[in-house]
Amino acid sequence: MAFAAITDFDNRLVRTVKEQIAAPGFMVARYVQGERIRYYNPIGYLLLSLAASVILKNIVISLGLDFEKDDEDSLRQFFNNYPFVEMLIVLPIISWLLKILITKSERNYAEHLVFITYTFATSILLYSILSFTGIKLLDNGTRILNFVTISYIAWAAINFNHVKPLYGFFRAWLAIICGILMYAVPYGLIAVYF
Repeated sequence: MAFAAITDFDNRLVRTVKEQIAAPGFMVARYVQGERIRYYNPIGYLLLSLAASVILKNIVISLGLDFEKDDEDSLRQFFNNYPFVEMLIVLPIISWLLKILITKSERNYAEHLVFITYTFATSILLYSILSFTGIKLLDNGTRILNFVTISYIAWAAINFNHVKPLYGFFRAWLAIICGILMYAVPYGLIAVYF
């Protein structure tokens, strides 16, 4: 039964991916308004996205297209290879910051958490596909991918919260950057001193 729920590809997964890429945020708005049967479950979607990310990363490594410098610290090396596992910790923080910073939204914290889960899952797919194309081999390839990913999430936040573009884009960027910093600073201190 659980396996059937995960592998249920009866257009729900395809519809979820297509609508998240074409018009990010609007699909999640419909999902939280009650149109749940049409879309893939957010947790299942996130898990499939993470699995696809790991598979694509291993394909890139096996083809010899990954030229990242190896790190001596195994934990740091794991997070460099699979940065989205690390970001799972940041999802609740970013949801909370979006709720606080986008004050014109009438969405509650749970709705923001569903939003960031769907949007993050789609950004994992986009990041992985773009990494597979070799963009990370450019001088600033990783920075370009990070910018595209954060901009995608900010664009989705504007659509989800129905706010003015400039207001929403700035606030969403601020929430994402602050969320990453709230996690990265303690992690950096732990990595340096332990």
